[in-house]
Amino acid sequence: MERPQDMLAEKVQDLNDLELAVLVCLVTEQHCIVQTEGQLLDNIEQELKLIATNIFGLTWAVLECDGQTTLDDFGYGILAQDEANDYFSSKGEASNVKFSSLSGSPKRPDRRISKTPNAFTQLDGRRIANIVVAKNLNQASSQVQVQALELMRGKRNFTRTAVHAAPRPFLFVALNISNTPHLAMHLVWKPSSQSSFTTIDKLQNDQFFISHHHYFEDGLPNMEEQQEKERVLEDDRSTSSVHTSSLELAKRTPQTALFSTEDLAIFTNRMADVKISSDVRAYLHNIVVFMRLHRAVAGGISAMATRHFNTLAYALAPLHGLNYISPSMVALAARKIYPHRIIITAPENERSLQWGSSLDAVKAVLDGVTADDVVEEVLQSVEISDKRGRRDDAPRQERLGSWTLRAERTTQPLRVAMAKDYIDPNALAATDSAAANFHSENSVDDQDTKRSSSINSHEDPLEVIFEGGSIHRRKASLAPPLQPLGKMSARPSNHRRDTSCIVHALLAKHDGVPAEHLSASYEGLAQERLMDKDPHSQAEETQHSRLLTKKQISDMAFGIRELSKKLAQIRLKLHVKNIFVLGKAHDESLIKNTRETADWLLMKDPGYNVYVEHTLEDNKIFDAKGLLAKSPSNEGRLRFWTDELCEQKPQTFDIVLALGGDGTVLYSSWLFQRVVPPVLAFSLGSLGFLTKFDYDLYPQTLSRAFEEGITVNLRLRFEATVMRSQTRDGEGQSDLVEQLIGEEAEDHHTHRPDGTYNILNEVVVDRGPNPTMSSIELFGDDEHFTTVQADGICVSTPTGSTAYNLAAGGSLCHPDNPVILVTAICAHTLSFRPIILPDTIVLRCGVPYDARSSSWASFDGRERVELKPGDYVTISASRFPFPCVLPTNRRKTDWINSISRTLQWNSRDKPKAFKEWKE
Repeated sequence: MERPQDMLAEKVQDLNDLELAVLVCLVTEQHCIVQTEGQLLDNIEQELKLIATNIFGLTWAVLECDGQTTLDDFGYGILAQDEANDYFSSKGEASNVKFSSLSGSPKRPDRRISKTPNAFTQLDGRRIANIVVAKNLNQASSQVQVQALELMRGKRNFTRTAVHAAPRPFLFVALNISNTPHLAMHLVWKPSSQSSFTTIDKLQNDQFFISHHHYFEDGLPNMEEQQEKERVLEDDRSTSSVHTSSLELAKRTPQTALFSTEDLAIFTNRMADVKISSDVRAYLHNIVVFMRLHRAVAGGISAMATRHFNTLAYALAPLHGLNYISPSMVALAARKIYPHRIIITAPENERSLQWGSSLDAVKAVLDGVTADDVVEEVLQSVEISDKRGRRDDAPRQERLGSWTLRAERTTQPLRVAMAKDYIDPNALAATDSAAANFHSENSVDDQDTKRSSSINSHEDPLEVIFEGGSIHRRKASLAPPLQPLGKMSARPSNHRRDTSCIVHALLAKHDGVPAEHLSASYEGLAQERLMDKDPHSQAEETQHSRLLTKKQISDMAFGIRELSKKLAQIRLKLHVKNIFVLGKAHDESLIKNTRETADWLLMKDPGYNVYVEHTLEDNKIFDAKGLLAKSPSNEGRLRFWTDELCEQKPQTFDIVLALGGDGTVLYSSWLFQRVVPPVLAFSLGSLGFLTKFDYDLYPQTLSRAFEEGITVNLRLRFEATVMRSQTRDGEGQSDLVEQLIGEEAEDHHTHRPDGTYNILNEVVVDRGPNPTMSSIELFGDDEHFTTVQADGICVSTPTGSTAYNLAAGGSLCHPDNPVILVTAICAHTLSFRPIILPDTIVLRCGVPYDARSSSWASFDGRERVELKPGDYVTISASRFPFPCVLPTNRRKTDWINSISRTLQWNSRDKPKAFKEWKE
């Protein structure tokens, strides 16, 4: 009876290079990069599908990536494909599924429009596929690539409504085009000054275990076999005189696949029994050291790469039916592990320049050097002990493939062969006794000391080598690590893109720099700061705060507070060019104030561009034509803003002048849903908690602000997202608590997002026009707090504590406090007292499925949205704070003065003193 080891060895014999790459990654539970020519990309996709199904009996998914791919597309694309969409039922035509982004409201679309209106209709019951093929991942945005990185690292994908766990086994394949032999994959959308290609980020590429290049001559055996079956079937149908029903091609199931999950487990277990001699271990270690010391290497030889190097060496032995590691296995592992990691140094950074080398000479030496050249040079330099045989003693090989076995001068058939279709059986043969010479570390040493060192010996061991002639990967691009965005905090996580505080460029350049150094033009700052470029061009990088982890939200809130503290201690000198003037277009007196302010600004400096609301262009009171006629220099400098301009290009404006009361300031927050320019508010309203400046003194105030600088305070805003219930056929009575924090939360897409808003004051969920009181489920993170029976609930920021929160009986709160205020509105209970929660929590206010009526949500008093049973609203701290300009002479007591002045806080007549009567 044939041993299981021999059976597995025979299975491995039949695999080609691409199949072997997949097998190695599945056994080691790692991921790989596959590159090919452009015309083969779709064919390789189909080949990988067939490999997943026929060879391993696993599910597959194909994610089509480009610059417009969103996180929603990613979350949908990695799910296992329906049978109706797979290769077999479409007869070779890949299903062209378009995905959707549902993150924005129709009235305020802060991200891309969905490619299909029904993106979430098929998510129920779906799981992440065992093998995910990401086509053109190097063309996706950095946000999508980071999401892929997190999936590879944590084996989880966090969506808006659920957490999908990756199955076992799981393989993520980055399938990319290489137009030249030395064009490697990149994983960061960042142009290189040295090349027309974008560059490698070593921290991203480091997560990929191996890289594999598939050539045209390597063939596509699975596709060819499938097409042959289809041709035979079509011929049979055409020759039949009787019409028969269409036959479905039989697919391999996990029971009929070439490799089962048990086979993969056997290979994994055998890796633990693999032995390595001290000489081979030293050989592996020396390769790593020489890689680091190579003059052309700028980076990429990381600890992760070393671990992968060691793992691959151990994995190759059981795939060949051996229990030891040979030197040629180590060399093969090096050629697979390092080419996509190594970063080639720029000539001007080459270390020999420190010792007087000529730059021209260094350029000549490094010209055309690739990562593959570095690997080969290192392997030629590092020697293995004589008792193992030197690499230089290895006989010359013809190009046979990426994975090759070698045994010297033997005549017996090779029992364990990789890439059989591309190996010459006459040149590659070995005896069973040759493999038996190495079976453990001690026996290897004993056998080798007895064995002749002559290269003509027929007892040479079976070894695995990588043929140098098949190297066709590109040179690695130079990519220094991303520079920190600032030193506002000692926490390294504050430099992360997804948790960073996103503010206007003028504020972002604080970092303790004196005011005179902050007078650079906004245009220059915008070029330096990626975060303040056009939000629509960077929309794919949006990371919603409700999707962050507890620590990420904590770091983000901490960063906002630290930045606010520093901004309160320095003065920012503005370089003003574009001034945004906001007033009430329906208030006659404020229209006159707007005209007066615009006129003063136009006359003060010919370099100012003044933007007013577009409805004033034809307003008789404002008289835009009269303003332009005052001076020829005014032509073209009086401009008109729209809601779309505020949404799409907030970086256009250097400062906002708000003329009115607190409502006008709230409106400016509503207009700028993402990055907000500094807001200088003049008091022309009623209360004025947020309006700090007297309008009668506006010429002096603006002159001082533009010439001497401003002091800014950052106010926390909330990010609120409406989540709609997804009803599914065949379900019984649903339970909102179970869906959000129970077992169902991990298993199904129960809700979809329907609009996201950044608000400054509060989110209110109330009964609306319904005659009955609301029933609202309140959640915090993964905990169910309570069921609120009331007219509604008010969730307020510290800034909004003096608004609806105050009217509902909530506490007054200083705006610098890092808290969320939760207050019931007319609660039908004696014990519901207002509560204060940390700003690191994610709240959810939902309408239970058994509620008698729907509820209504409003955001800063705007955008009334109906919440039907099963819907809920998520509320969390926003990465986009609201910058208010403060008077330079009032900082610490500003808020106390405001509540005393406007609300008469603790205001009463003092009691009269006693006048003691004397006799």
